[in-house]
Amino acid sequence: MRAIALSIIVFSGAFMAVGGAIAEAMPSSQRVCYADEFGLVIAVVGVFMLILEIMATASRESQNKAKP
Repeated sequence: MRAIALSIIVFSGAFMAVGGAIAEAMPSSQRVCYADEFGLVIAVVGVFMLILEIMATASRESQNKAKP
């Protein structure tokens, strides 16, 4: 269940990064938009947490199989 939630966080961070990049690329843009940087940070942290969750789940599964 946590893996699904983390996947949603990663995708939302990626969409935020894409939206920020599009907003900065518009020719009429007068302001600096930091949504792309924040989106990348959210996506990277989400991927890191997803990897840790997968490793913890695999460890729990192997421990459960080792018990008689």
